[in-house]
Amino acid sequence: MKFSTQAFKTLLFLVCISVGTSTSSIRQGRRKVEAEVDPSSLRYLQEQELLANEKEPMSLVESQFGPNPYANNPDPFQLVLNTEFALSDAFVPFLTLDNARADYCNLSFETQKQDPSLAPFYIDLVGQSQHCLEHGYSVPLKRAVEECRIYDSSEGSNTFSLKPKGFIFHQPHAGASLVSNALVAASPSTTRVVSHSRALANVLKACGNNPEQPCDRQKHIQILQDVVYLLGRTNDSHETQMFVTLDATATVHLDLVREAFPDVPWIFVYRNPDAVLQKVLATQDKQMCLKNRRNPTKGLQDFVGKMSNQGEQKNTSTLQELEDEEVCSALLGTYLHKALEEYEKDVPEHYVGGRLVNYDEELLTKEGLFHVLEFLDVHAEDEAQSRIETQRQKKSNDGKSTEWKGDEDANSEMSDTGKQANQKYVQSLHNKATQMQQ
Repeated sequence: MKFSTQAFKTLLFLVCISVGTSTSSIRQGRRKVEAEVDPSSLRYLQEQELLANEKEPMSLVESQFGPNPYANNPDPFQLVLNTEFALSDAFVPFLTLDNARADYCNLSFETQKQDPSLAPFYIDLVGQSQHCLEHGYSVPLKRAVEECRIYDSSEGSNTFSLKPKGFIFHQPHAGASLVSNALVAASPSTTRVVSHSRALANVLKACGNNPEQPCDRQKHIQILQDVVYLLGRTNDSHETQMFVTLDATATVHLDLVREAFPDVPWIFVYRNPDAVLQKVLATQDKQMCLKNRRNPTKGLQDFVGKMSNQGEQKNTSTLQELEDEEVCSALLGTYLHKALEEYEKDVPEHYVGGRLVNYDEELLTKEGLFHVLEFLDVHAEDEAQSRIETQRQKKSNDGKSTEWKGDEDANSEMSDTGKQANQKYVQSLHNKATQMQQ
């Protein structure tokens, strides 16, 4: 007799229910017997011992995960306070910024300190922790911030938060990971680099891109300061400095970061426009930038409109009308335009300035890289220079510590559409940035 697939699934479902019901009935019957047995009898004591040793059957979901080493901890939040757990992510409700949550797990910066090219991004550290992948711990962000600050400032506490010493903004594929890895290599025991943290990305984009629906800016700044504080917490007395490398999209929020941390220097790393666009179009970054067609990042649509109306032939191009190369090029131009805007901005005296870093002219030589580090107040001595040079010889962002053999796609030809897009959206800004450095 043949069964259809649906009939077989139905039969299997009924069997599972039957087995579950039988198991439940046995347990109920066991409890009924218990009630009729004298609690002081040997039979009762033996039955209780059997029940105590009986384990509930593991669910299908539970079977996919390893054992949680902290399952029996009566107060997991204590592990947050003493920094055994570190912030892995944060979720901030869109626009309202209320009821944000912080995710914690047991992760270590040890791999980063031993060889930063093995863990160039924060998500690499999270991915190396089985506990982070399977048994995270979530708490209200407000509780985490308030209680951690109290704990850190209490008498006898050995925990503290590293203040950010520099922020690294950048175009994608422009060498920011090389700068990050060099910062660690200069002094591994004293330095922490938080690179491309999802928690920070979620905080920065929580207010969306619509100026007609603004967030409370002061609340936004406070949450940003709080998350940076939590990312910097440590109980390692050797650590003295933290640098924060944000993802490329964070550049449109450069003004917010500066307002939140006016006394912290920043750099923006940029590169030959055609080289950057080639890499974007050849990687998963292409899909990320094309999402901006329907949900443009902050400032992108205004930038496209502004650049489309320059020159004699004016038009009102929309993102939906642009070719793929044009959308991605315009996004790269938006980042560079924002960096230049902040670089030239008149700011209060207590604001610390920034620096534009040309990958092609500075990061390809060790002397140029050392000059960039010096701007961030990192001065490399002989041993440190050797460690930094080792990092320069490796691919900085693949997480494999493989040898860097130059740009393998440097000689590939850019499409005419891509070249024209860069001429329209990026090249003049690139030239301006280069001239400002001279």
